[in-house]
Amino acid sequence: MPLKSERRELEQCTKDQIIGMSTTGRSGREIAKKLGLVPSTVNMVISRYKLSGTTENLTRPGRPKILTKRDNRHLVNDVKKNRRATLQDITNNAPSNVSKGTIRSTLHELGMNSRIVAKKPFINLENQAKRLAFAREHEKMTVDDWKHVLWTDESSFETGKNTRQVRVWRSPSERFHSSCLAPSFKSGRQTVMVWGCFMWGKRGPLVIMPKGSIDGAKYIEVMEEALLDFWMEQSEERGFVVLQEDNAPIHTCKQAKRWRELRDIVSLTWPPNSPDLNPIEHAWYLIKCVVQKMNPRPMTLPSLKEAIKKAWEEYDMDIMDRLVGSMPDRIAAVIKAHGGSTKY
Repeated sequence: MPLKSERRELEQCTKDQIIGMSTTGRSGREIAKKLGLVPSTVNMVISRYKLSGTTENLTRPGRPKILTKRDNRHLVNDVKKNRRATLQDITNNAPSNVSKGTIRSTLHELGMNSRIVAKKPFINLENQAKRLAFAREHEKMTVDDWKHVLWTDESSFETGKNTRQVRVWRSPSERFHSSCLAPSFKSGRQTVMVWGCFMWGKRGPLVIMPKGSIDGAKYIEVMEEALLDFWMEQSEERGFVVLQEDNAPIHTCKQAKRWRELRDIVSLTWPPNSPDLNPIEHAWYLIKCVVQKMNPRPMTLPSLKEAIKKAWEEYDMDIMDRLVGSMPDRIAAVIKAHGGSTKY
């Protein structure tokens, strides 16, 4: 039994020849003989031209989709009800008997993809309301207004810690070579706590915080050492400066409040659980990335302290300005989220 040959599409010039010869009155059989084609093929081309006015191949409908539009709506609704469901669970609950591959591809077509969850602080309803109230109160502030805010915050750095995915070039035999390892520590890592501040166009001092727990009295010492002169300098230059601090206990304790009152330092009332509204939080992340990319990486406490100071002093001020300039967008994002988490 002869094997069935694969169907071959005619070239466009051949189809045009067929139509041209057909218009002169030649039959399909004559044209097929002249061009060395099968008569049924010639007749099909002529019929298609008479019906559609073209020799182009019509779009083939293909295999019909198993899931209907209604099935797709149910599928999306079920996924939104349980966003952590496995693909197998979703398939088991699907309205039709389909495979996991079909469910996966359908969800992708509908814009639903499995992604690593974003880590954000938990915000209860009460704090959402406070965040929303803050955003609405400051909704009309422009970038020029935010230029008068002095952004402050503490952050911790650890020796050997690397939040980035690390890749190295090596041969198969060099897997455990010292230069190809990301060293881990059997004992606890050493931590450095720092305090820093900045404004639009001006980087403030960076302070290595005292070792151990920080109370209100120690925090005031840092403010006397680092904040006061910078605040006075910027107040004279800009006319006024508003201090931003989050709601950490060392910032809200009576000692810290009294210290600010005695010096007529005006503070920005800050909503709880709002690192996304503080540009310096993003700046700390960028500084940490710089430290982690240093070669050699700081693996001791003294080298880590020096690395942090160097990264802070040399970091691009234009990027810090852009972080401050994003404040109107951050405020708008909180309003859009009704006080909930944002992308910042």
